[in-house]
Amino acid sequence: MAGPGEPEACATMAFALEEFRAALDERDEMRRRQVAEKAWLAVTEATDHYLGQVGIVFPADIEPAEMHRFRRTRLEDMKDLGHVDAERVLGSYLDLRDALHGDCFYGGGCDRDTLTKYLVRARNFVADITGCRVPSVPG
Repeated sequence: MAGPGEPEACATMAFALEEFRAALDERDEMRRRQVAEKAWLAVTEATDHYLGQVGIVFPADIEPAEMHRFRRTRLEDMKDLGHVDAERVLGSYLDLRDALHGDCFYGGGCDRDTLTKYLVRARNFVADITGCRVPSVPG
């Protein structure tokens, strides 16, 4: 759970980094895949925070499978309307989706160095978008 006034993404990312430290100690590939998925969740939560800050809310009846498309299209719309940060947020969101969710989780896992690189990017994204203090990536 996030601290008072702190977006949920901060706590989720911190938890992913704790799990990564344990996965490194145990040399556990399955746990590294789960770390990647938890970091991806933190990225989605940070993106939702960003969208909320500009007044975009998810429809109450949205299906979980439609949430990615909703995020992506709203960010694309914002970019097209000239929102300065939207292009950067959209690019990072899509890159981290492909890396963490696609390659590291569904693709069968990432080696330690690759996952570390992606976690640094996810950690920086969450910290930048939310303004919270997220621990450094171990390793």
